[in-house]
Amino acid sequence: MTVVCFKIGDHIYSEEHVNKLYNMVNKNTNYKFNFVCITENSKGINPEIDIIPALNEEQGLSHWWNRMFLFKKGVLSGPCINIDLDVVIHDNIDELFELDDELYMVPNGIFGNDSYNDCVVKFNPDKHHFMWDKFSKHRQLLFPLHGVDFAMTSILQLCEYEHKLFPKEWFWRFGIKEQRNKKNKFCHFMKLNDTPKQHEARDDEFVKEYWR
Repeated sequence: MTVVCFKIGDHIYSEEHVNKLYNMVNKNTNYKFNFVCITENSKGINPEIDIIPALNEEQGLSHWWNRMFLFKKGVLSGPCINIDLDVVIHDNIDELFELDDELYMVPNGIFGNDSYNDCVVKFNPDKHHFMWDKFSKHRQLLFPLHGVDFAMTSILQLCEYEHKLFPKEWFWRFGIKEQRNKKNKFCHFMKLNDTPKQHEARDDEFVKEYWR
């Protein structure tokens, strides 16, 4: 299994976020895994983490659209899990490793919208590289529609691909107490980044206990 994250630019997420995500995965699974970070700046990142250089606009990708790079044939191989850097893991995630080779996303409605969320995605690039092929064909159409924000749902619609969903109870959003239950594994923090407001999340006792 390969666990992969993205650190694009240094003004939102830092090497601290990458290293803490690696530590949380390592603490919460009994399975062996490789950890990969796609970034243009690997300074300060744990040497146990493999680095793949991020692409830039001259190479046809920019910002969060680098996530499409995951689906390009030959970049990664075998089952993979992509986890965003604003996710806190606070319970065992072995069940995530045990899912089949289909593409899984977070169910809609958890984070205050009606679209599926890609803060955690499980996939196999050997099986899903058609997404890169479709993206390459339509990238000039997608960029003006979505700007720098990656749009997994748009790619899936273009591919007419029916993805699967993780169990909804695995996820909750920080600040929404009614989503908390004993089956939670992942917490999504919208402000766990290096913007001026992020410290309101970092000072929370839950974050202090698990995000380390």
